[in-house]
Amino acid sequence: MQQRQENEYDTHFKILLLGNSRVGKSVLLQKLVGEYCDDIYYESVGVDVKETIFSFFDSRIKLRIYDVGGNPRLEFLMKNYLPIAEGAFVCFDITNPLSFESVENHIKKIRAVKSNIPIFLIACKCDLTHARLISAEQINKLAERLGLSYFETSSHKEVNIKEPFVQIMKQMYFLSSISKVKPILEQHLTNYLKSLPSSNNYPGIFISRSTKEEILKDEYKVHFDKLCQASSVEELKDFFRETSIIIERADLLFASENPLLSIVTASPLSKTLKNILSDLHKSTRYFIDLSTADDLKLQI
Repeated sequence: MQQRQENEYDTHFKILLLGNSRVGKSVLLQKLVGEYCDDIYYESVGVDVKETIFSFFDSRIKLRIYDVGGNPRLEFLMKNYLPIAEGAFVCFDITNPLSFESVENHIKKIRAVKSNIPIFLIACKCDLTHARLISAEQINKLAERLGLSYFETSSHKEVNIKEPFVQIMKQMYFLSSISKVKPILEQHLTNYLKSLPSSNNYPGIFISRSTKEEILKDEYKVHFDKLCQASSVEELKDFFRETSIIIERADLLFASENPLLSIVTASPLSKTLKNILSDLHKSTRYFIDLSTADDLKLQI
């Protein structure tokens, strides 16, 4: 097998690095990509773009990170880059209360343009314990209220330099996987609806079955809509679990209404939903291992 070049990658994501001036954004990014950092502060006067590649199972994922200067005069730059962002970090300095107070304002600006991208809070300079003015309890309360995760980092001590980027990469990859497979899952249901028998060609027993299957189909669509808004593996598991229950109910319904036919074939809805779960698992196999998911009664 030919060895891959160091700069080759399978997919890429764009991340914004936001926060007030002097909080430590640029040094964090320089440490991530292995650049030399000195102790002299240089204010970012625009947007500094850096790239790095991480391996994730059998994929290579490139992160393109936009370090946006924190000076309020440069706010127009953030507006230019927000539409392309697929993830964001909001950074603050644990020795600077004003930078912490600005966090929510940064997040509001992000959410006004990108309502569902993952955002992490980054507490910089955690090595400066003697000068710390923002407690872990304060950060945790804010993170919980905003529904966000946070990391404490130290560029000087090289604490948690890579981990925030790895975690946001995984979340962006998860969201991308759901987004890419969505049209395939929708097509399965469209094909099922097109294949339903008409009342002119089949006896009344089939009409009754189709009417009752309609209820199950509508239940599935509710869970599918939730899946399309999912941001966690637990929500993905919920979809697998609930859809598997609908499959079982569809099979029981089909068998009760068509005892002879059910010997040789399964419920059309059941077969469709099994195909949906199969394709979904192919796309999200890195996030959920069905072979060890004892709590899931999966029908694929």
